[in-house]
Amino acid sequence: MNKLYLLIFSLVFLFTPILAQQPQIDEAQVRAELKRRGLEEDVVKKKLLERGIDIDKVNPSNPAEVIKLQAALEEVEREIELEKQKAALKITQDSVRQNARNEVQKELKEINKDIAKKVEKSVEEGTPIEEAISEELIDQQEETKPTTLYGQQIFRNKSLKVYRQAEDIIAPDSYILGAGDVVSINIWGPSQETATYTINKSGFIQPSNMPRINLKGISFGKAKQLLMKRFDQYYRFRPEEFEATLNYSRTITVNILGEAMNYGSFTLPAINTAFNALVAAGGPTDIGSVRNIALRRNGQSKRLDIYQFMLEDPTVQYDFYLEENDIIFIPTADRIINIKGAVKRPFRYELIKGEELKKLIQYAGGFKANAYQTNLQVKRFIDDKEKIIDVNFRDLQKTGRDFTLLPGDEIIVGTIPKPYKNFAEINGAIQNEGKYEITNGMRIVDLVKKGVLDDDARVDVAF
Repeated sequence: MNKLYLLIFSLVFLFTPILAQQPQIDEAQVRAELKRRGLEEDVVKKKLLERGIDIDKVNPSNPAEVIKLQAALEEVEREIELEKQKAALKITQDSVRQNARNEVQKELKEINKDIAKKVEKSVEEGTPIEEAISEELIDQQEETKPTTLYGQQIFRNKSLKVYRQAEDIIAPDSYILGAGDVVSINIWGPSQETATYTINKSGFIQPSNMPRINLKGISFGKAKQLLMKRFDQYYRFRPEEFEATLNYSRTITVNILGEAMNYGSFTLPAINTAFNALVAAGGPTDIGSVRNIALRRNGQSKRLDIYQFMLEDPTVQYDFYLEENDIIFIPTADRIINIKGAVKRPFRYELIKGEELKKLIQYAGGFKANAYQTNLQVKRFIDDKEKIIDVNFRDLQKTGRDFTLLPGDEIIVGTIPKPYKNFAEINGAIQNEGKYEITNGMRIVDLVKKGVLDDDARVDVAF
């Protein structure tokens, strides 16, 4: 280490303020200070060069150059510390994965090899072993278990997924931040900064040389705006030169109870919504509700409706982010109606209060073109007997009325009973044989004109 190098490190690292008078410091002291800070001389010098600073060319008597060097060294020190943390985290994760593999092998002695491999892969992706085994067994059952109620399919065919990895998650703006979330800031304008902050238990992050910033309980979209505004007070950059990302989503434990295929406690990254958590539980059972699922938190309850998600607005899922110790309760379905026949999506549907026949037809995708709407049949159990009720749907449409449905009702939509009759058919010495619409006042000559006579056709006789 040359004298100039020694001088710069002495000024920057060992004494404050920077421009204070320099005492006599030997090279050993500087090296000891570097070691104490966990910094290697060659690494520091290389990272400074990457920032356009050659430490051997810095003029120690120039306050501007020394201040610039100090800022760069502080940034390098933070960067090196972050790299060490990531390396340590990777070692820990690798160790956890290996321990998980060993545990999987112990737990799966009596499970076939295909299932064992799937479980092991799931554990490596971050799923607790008990949940991985349970979910795989549910999957095996569901391969032969048909969907019996509309809405169950998104859980049984895995249309939704469970996010297991807390890292590398692209958080939507609606995600609600909480203690344990890790946020990264990148600035690449006239000022430059790369830093990572963990939201503490009090809900704050503490940037260097800045007041603390409260992020707990606000959406990620609002947090990005707030962070840009606060950092703009201390750094120089344009809006397009600032980026805030979610590096790591905190993990939480939620409890899924009631008519779930796999009820119990689940540990998941908080990036999952209640919809994703239900996938982990296999969704509702055959008698479980898909319309009145309750998300309970601190004595308050919020209703989750799968049909709203599937048929109206898929983004509604982002209104159901989870917090630690939330409870998801699946009650039994109250009113299930079966609809068959000439509708686009015949199936069994769950109806809630205020929904009757018209809404059922809407859920079923509407009528097919050949549906006989004048007479729908409703099969209903009344006083221990099954009866049929005829319903004229066209009259309901005209009058604005609806037809009340009861649990267990079955709706049968027939097709138009007879083919069309308003036609006449022409054959023989005709260029365009076939059937033609009969209109009021139509004569044979009109029909012949539509068919177009051949040149050699006789016009004195027809039958």
